Amino acid sequence: MAKSSVLLEVNSDIKMHSFVLFIFIVKILFVLFAIIHFYLMHTGKNMNSEFAQSIVYWKERLEFIFMISMAILTVYIFRPFNSSPITIGTEARFLFFVFGIIVFITAHWSIFIQKAKWFSILQYVLGRNGALEESK
Repeated sequence: MAKSSVLLEVNSDIKMHSFVLFIFIVKILFVLFAIIHFYLMHTGKNMNSEFAQSIVYWKERLEFIFMISMAILTVYIFRPFNSSPITIGTEARFLFFVFGIIVFITAHWSIFIQKAKWFSILQYVLGRNGALEESK
């Protein structure tokens, strides 16, 4: 019984490492497409060309695949019904770090800050706006 448990754990560990490797490959491809997109934008190339549209298409899809994959990894690692603890390797820790940075950068902060009533009150208190009624 204990031998099958160890084999199951090793098999699960291999699957997790394979999934983490998949996420790394997706992220590397995303960075490659982002660099090509940045180059095309800043060299004055035609962004309406089929090649440029293809680059943007795959860059957006790879970013989405990365976000979904990280969400799946998060659910797998932090699932509440797990009977044995899961150790997180260096690769997974790095991916969580990158995921956190990306979420901070790509979050729609204007929804939380500029459109919030507390933000206009804070600006009034700090003297940035002349009157509270004007900031509404």
